[in-house]
Amino acid sequence: MFSVEKRLNADGTGFYVESETYWPNLHIIPAHYSLNNFEKSLRLDPDGKIRIPAFGGTINDYELLDRVGAFIREYYDFIIIDCPPNMYTLTEMAVYFSKNIVIPVIPDWLSTNGINWLIMQIKTLSDKFRNREKIVKAIVPTLWNTREHVFSRHIRILNKSL
Repeated sequence: MFSVEKRLNADGTGFYVESETYWPNLHIIPAHYSLNNFEKSLRLDPDGKIRIPAFGGTINDYELLDRVGAFIREYYDFIIIDCPPNMYTLTEMAVYFSKNIVIPVIPDWLSTNGINWLIMQIKTLSDKFRNREKIVKAIVPTLWNTREHVFSRHIRILNKSL
């Protein structure tokens, strides 16, 4: 069991250390803001593919996480990937890697209106990925506040629209 956390040296530089978790067999690797630059650093061929000699040639950019993740998939019952609220390359990689999708949503106006669009995008990606149907298993309301009537109203809107 391990988690990774960042600690600071006296001079302000940081380093990562392995730390114990409360749950056995739970492994957590946190996201990092430098992942925002990952897409920019991908070197694509003119046909939009990534050349990685270790994989025996070129692959589509969205296949990268799936190829790397194939080595760890057999050791876990669940792999949870927290994605940014967009459909850029990193999110496409996570969707391609995933079998099932759980979508957290804040029950507010903007998030409620974006869910239908997101589900359409996932269906479009399923077509793009050929033979890799993606199933949205759940839409989970987060940051629920029972004192806010608007949250209850948006949950009802979500239920009707899905």
